[in-house]
Amino acid sequence: MVKNVPFLMAMLIVGSGAFVISLTTELPQFAKWLLLLVAVVLSIWSAVALIIHAGIQRLNDN
Repeated sequence: MVKNVPFLMAMLIVGSGAFVISLTTELPQFAKWLLLLVAVVLSIWSAVALIIHAGIQRLNDN
């Protein structure tokens, strides 16, 4: 399960970067909303997966 952590962290970083880019640059409306959607999906997905991973690790340690 540890091998997933770098992948999940990369997803979180890419999601955060896409969010920053979508909010700070002048893009066409379609591109802006598409980038914003990708950012939200990646960020939420990776954050939830990291929380679940931490919970499973804590249960396995006990």
